[in-house]
Amino acid sequence: MVPLSKLIDFCTDSETSNLSYAESVFRQIHRPSVYIWNSMIKGYSNSDTPDESLLLYREMLQRGHSPDHFTFLFVLKDMRSGLKVFDEIPKWNVVAWTGLIAGSRDLGTGKLVHSRVRQLNYDPFVKL
Repeated sequence: MVPLSKLIDFCTDSETSNLSYAESVFRQIHRPSVYIWNSMIKGYSNSDTPDESLLLYREMLQRGHSPDHFTFLFVLKDMRSGLKVFDEIPKWNVVAWTGLIAGSRDLGTGKLVHSRVRQLNYDPFVKL
């Protein structure tokens, strides 16, 4: 499996990108690891078709794989997709929340993220 993950990493890298080839290799793997799912999601999030990263994320869940903190970070690279998975981010996933806030380029999105963090009782500035 390691050689295939290296091949997919190479094909999804933004400088050497060949997502169609990566996709064809990916579809031949019977049980892709979370690492391979993440490589594909990251590749699409950096591409001209970032919504594909959200579709892969959904497929990953449907096929019974649990995302890790990298998965959310890669889906969140595209803010439109990131906001679609907003309610699925576990409150303990500080990396994902930080990525969402850092990727936010407007005050409205920042307020939305902050409001959600407060709803989860995860705001370090509010005493409970």
